[in-house]
Amino acid sequence: MKKLVIVVAIALTFLSSQLYAADNGVYLGIGGGYAIQNFDTSDLSRVAVSNVNFDNSLAFDTKIGYHFNKWFSTEFDFDYMPEFSWKGFYNYGGNAYPTEIKVQIMTFMIAAKFSPDFGSPVVRPYVIVGGGIMSGKVDINVSDYYVSAEESTTKTEACAKIGGGIDFYVTKNISLGIEGSYVSGFSDLDKIRYTNLSGNFSYHF
Repeated sequence: MKKLVIVVAIALTFLSSQLYAADNGVYLGIGGGYAIQNFDTSDLSRVAVSNVNFDNSLAFDTKIGYHFNKWFSTEFDFDYMPEFSWKGFYNYGGNAYPTEIKVQIMTFMIAAKFSPDFGSPVVRPYVIVGGGIMSGKVDINVSDYYVSAEESTTKTEACAKIGGGIDFYVTKNISLGIEGSYVSGFSDLDKIRYTNLSGNFSYHF
C-alpha cells in the first residue's frame, strides 16, 4: 500500500511539472465576451428628450504574451467591441428628432499579468494592469420625414485597464480562462468606459 502511495505521489509530481512546463515562453490567445457600458452621457442627456442609455456590446479579443516565470507575464492585447448603440430623440429648436448613435471601440494595449502562486499547477488566478491606445468611432444618424443628417467621427487616444481572472490549464500547452476588466479612455475619449467580461482559449508554446 505504501509503495502505491509513493508511486501516485511521484506521478502527480511529474504531471504537475509537465503542466508547468509552459511557464517560460510565448503564448497566443483568442476569446470573446460581453462589454457592459458605463459611458458618461451627461452632455448628451442635456439635449436628449428620452433617457440616454446605450446598449451593451459583444466583445472579441486576441493576444500574444510571454511567460517570464510562474507569477509574471506580459501580453499585447487587441480588443474589439463592434457596437454600443442608443436610439432616442434629440431636441433641437423645440422639435424632437429620432436619433441613433453607434459607438465602435478598438483597443491596443500592453498589459502586465501577475499570477500569485497558490500551489496549484492547474488553477492560476491573476491580476492584470495595462495601458495603450483606444480608437473610438461614433456614427450619428438624425432623421424624420423632413430632415435627415449623418455624421461619423473617429478619435484615437490613450486608455488603460485593470482587472483579474483565472486560467485553467487543461494540458501543459492549453489553457482556458475567464477575465473581467474595467477599461477607460482618456482625453477626447474620457467618456468611454466599460466593463469587459470575457472567456478565452490560449496555446502555450
